[in-house]
Amino acid sequence: MKKKKRENKNQFTAWIIATILLFAYFLIVLLTYSSQMKKEAASAVQDELEEHANKLVYSFSKNIATVNQTATTTSVILAQDADNLFIGGVDKLQAAVDSSFATYGFIADSTGAAVDIKGNSLDVWQDVYYAEALSGVQTISDIEIDEEGSSTIRFYAPISNGGSVRGVLCLSYPADQFARLPRTSEHDGQTVYALMKNDGTLASIVGKTVMENGQNLYSYISDVAGASEDEAQRKLKQNLDNGKSGQQFVMIDGREKFLNYRIVGTNDWYVLEIYTSDYFARLQRRNYRSTQKVLVKMIVALFLFFGVVLLLNLFSKALYKKKNEELQSKAETDLLTGLLNKIATERHIQDYIDGEGSTEPGMLFVLDIDNFKKINDTMGHAFGDQVLSTLGVRLRNQFRSSDIIGRIGGDEFIVYLKNVSDKDAQTREIERLLGFFKDFQAGDYVKYSVTASIGVALYPQDGSSFEEIYKAADKGVYLSKKRGKNQIAYYEETKNHPINENED
Repeated sequence: MKKKKRENKNQFTAWIIATILLFAYFLIVLLTYSSQMKKEAASAVQDELEEHANKLVYSFSKNIATVNQTATTTSVILAQDADNLFIGGVDKLQAAVDSSFATYGFIADSTGAAVDIKGNSLDVWQDVYYAEALSGVQTISDIEIDEEGSSTIRFYAPISNGGSVRGVLCLSYPADQFARLPRTSEHDGQTVYALMKNDGTLASIVGKTVMENGQNLYSYISDVAGASEDEAQRKLKQNLDNGKSGQQFVMIDGREKFLNYRIVGTNDWYVLEIYTSDYFARLQRRNYRSTQKVLVKMIVALFLFFGVVLLLNLFSKALYKKKNEELQSKAETDLLTGLLNKIATERHIQDYIDGEGSTEPGMLFVLDIDNFKKINDTMGHAFGDQVLSTLGVRLRNQFRSSDIIGRIGGDEFIVYLKNVSDKDAQTREIERLLGFFKDFQAGDYVKYSVTASIGVALYPQDGSSFEEIYKAADKGVYLSKKRGKNQIAYYEETKNHPINENED
């Protein structure tokens, strides 16, 4: 009897413990769920506001693009009679203004003499944007703010005729028109919208605010409660300096606000939206209420409790498999370019040749960047790395996802094209690669044209293994370099040309 009672007591204790554990589990689930839903609600609000700002960016960019295209088109029309720019030019200038969002403009010849839309004579020789356009570069000025706070953007288009720039067309767009794009009555009616330069200068602002055009956003903001000193300004400045969009809470005029700033893409300008924290909180509560499904969570938790062991086992296996795949992917990836590294490239090509590609014709390109040492020496190794990184991204986008692309040396790349069945297809691929390097440029601020010497080998004509077709294509690289670089040579061509493989 005592043994039975002891067993019952033990069972009761076990059930009590199980009940407590189950209650604790439900409590943790509910608290975690509640916390997660609040975070997801805030994230949903941020996404919603980001989408709204992006629409405003699109509208402003569309206006900018319209004026810029009008300047381009009008410069082409003016170039047809470049020797007599000022004769009839004002009428064409007026037509350009009437057909775009521009409100003013002028035409200048190569000496700096100019005539504006009203027929007034000007001298624009000291205008730096004019000088840049005169060199053949279509240019958009920075946002210029006058003493009265009015903002202007100017668009300069070179007027070229016979291969030389004969003059410059300028169209002026009032950036204050940005204020017409947002609907100030939407949201809670207290949202502030602004066009902002990347140094924080407010170029065009609309809404109820103490801020004014021409002043700097940094001078208005401070940290939210609990943040470290100058943290809000530091984060904002870092994002603007790096050309990044962002969202953050700050204090403006003693009240907490939510900044939502999106980069426009032209001259690193930004569209800025400033919301009240109360409005942000209302949106968050709305999303939070709509996602509360506590009862469903409790029911699901019952099933989870009894299936936890099985799920943990399956999860562990899945996690192990995923980790293993991630490690293998990292081991195969060239960190700088994101392409396959040397070992992985060789293995993938050899495995393909040994398997499904054994009966399919293919092409192997070996690309060696021309004068890469000179790029490193003159532009710096960081720029050289940017060239390699950019080339990796462009190559990956240029070819099919099924093709094998890798970096096998400092400035050497490999592309294996699968199932290139006939001569016409081979010719098309070569022309495509030549066209790729004809237009390929690297660099964010300084555009540097990069070329490559390329060797081509065919599978299975030029080799039955990776090593054989690689050596064959590599000989084509040396022949390309010998013939002056920036070209492609078949391995077949090397049979009739002696090659010194020590040549660069």
